[in-house]
Amino acid sequence: MFEGDLGERLQTYVASLNLSQERISQLLTAIGQRLVYSDINTSDADYSQNLSQWQQAVRAETGLTTLTPEAAPTELSITYYQRACLSEEPGTAQVGVIVSPVGSPRREPVLLRSSGYGIVDAKALRTVADHQFPRGGEVKAYTVTLPAEVDHGASACLTADTVAQEARARGT
Repeated sequence: MFEGDLGERLQTYVASLNLSQERISQLLTAIGQRLVYSDINTSDADYSQNLSQWQQAVRAETGLTTLTPEAAPTELSITYYQRACLSEEPGTAQVGVIVSPVGSPRREPVLLRSSGYGIVDAKALRTVADHQFPRGGEVKAYTVTLPAEVDHGASACLTADTVAQEARARGT
């Protein structure tokens, strides 16, 4: 993954930090959510199955047996700030949410289709949870589609090769 001895030097540095195995696992999970694409729950079939299961749960929870999710009346999107290059662009996340008559989510939203990145999915869920939907006279179930854009900042995204070249240039 890294050129020369950079990978070895990084491993030596991390070992010198004296982190617990639990903390190392937490950090690896966080890195994985930011940088590693997963195709789990990204397909149309996954979405259909998750939507069906969520619809059944919504009807059972609310007691409204005819409640059918509809597309949210408001368009939402997310921008994810990430310096490192991603192996694949994130897909569109789709989220289900039950909304009270006053327009606020009644409970935590549910991820129906993953963007492929855990951190982007978490941002999509937060965006929907924090959103104020239009007021209505009844409980509503919405599906919210959130296109994700990655913003690498003013410079090009960083690759492992770019990091290695910069490290060599600095003599580290």
